[in-house]
Amino acid sequence: MKSIFSVSMVAVAAIALMTSCGSSKPASVTANATEVSVPCAEYASDNQFFRGMGSGSSRDLNTARLKANTAAAAELAAGISQTIKRVVENYVNEMDNAQKQDFGQTFEAMTTNVVNQTVSNTRTACNKTVQNKDGGYTVYMALEVNKEEFQKTLENGALQDKKISLLFDREKFREKYDEEMENFANSRQ
Repeated sequence: MKSIFSVSMVAVAAIALMTSCGSSKPASVTANATEVSVPCAEYASDNQFFRGMGSGSSRDLNTARLKANTAAAAELAAGISQTIKRVVENYVNEMDNAQKQDFGQTFEAMTTNVVNQTVSNTRTACNKTVQNKDGGYTVYMALEVNKEEFQKTLENGALQDKKISLLFDREKFREKYDEEMENFANSRQ
């Protein structure tokens, strides 16, 4: 009788413990947080533009601008490089000859130069400056490059390189580029 009573008590205690643990609600992650609106954040890459956003803070306004520009340019270059790497990989994978590995390496090296050149010639899409309570400055900046203009620059670079131009099929490249831009735009919706 004692053992049935003991087992019953343990079962009741276990049920009570599980019920009390299950009924407590986890603390909300945002309970003690405040949402912050970041200037220029609405300037993300889309189907027309590659964009990069950055911010920089300093007691000196020019230093804050330089930091924001550097951060935005780095994000822009990384975004372009990742996208173009996928385009080049898809393009090279469809080549039928034994020279495709050499072509791919040469094309990627040329692409890196075009990306660096393009990033230095960007347009500022957004530039906001705030003065902080401590007297310093924070600058928010978004830089952009038109995807169609970039494609033309990339194609022209390919055609100017003798090694690449022999194997470069502009129409096939444009097809792969357009596919990747479409995939990119669809992933943002």
